[in-house]
Amino acid sequence: MGCKIRTVSAALMLSAVALSAAAGAARAEVGAPQIVEGDQGFGVYCVQVAADYFLDDSNYYATPDGSFGPQTLRVVERFQQQNSLVQDGGVGPLTGTRIWGSVQNHISHVEAGGGSVRTPWGVPLTDCCQVLPTTS
Repeated sequence: MGCKIRTVSAALMLSAVALSAAAGAARAEVGAPQIVEGDQGFGVYCVQVAADYFLDDSNYYATPDGSFGPQTLRVVERFQQQNSLVQDGGVGPLTGTRIWGSVQNHISHVEAGGGSVRTPWGVPLTDCCQVLPTTS
């Protein structure tokens, strides 16, 4: 479930640099640092959108705002529980891999309905593969 390597234009690279500055430190997919409570930015937004799509439970909802607070922590722990993962509340490689799978499912669902998925930062949701820690 890894992200395919693709060519990035200079304009996208500049956007990524601007996003990194606005949203915190840049993260690579494999070997990326864990996303934890207190973090902010695009990686957290990806976690929130995916967990919301996967859980489909109003008792476990984190407003997709890119800020990893207590509400997001609770959602991540529930996501981990439902995926038989260690419930530590952090998004490391195992949780990140499952979350990326949920993001892909969400994208497929939206695109099948004729929509497109963009974030508040104007970055396509498909770019979550670049910021979530994954195993492959």
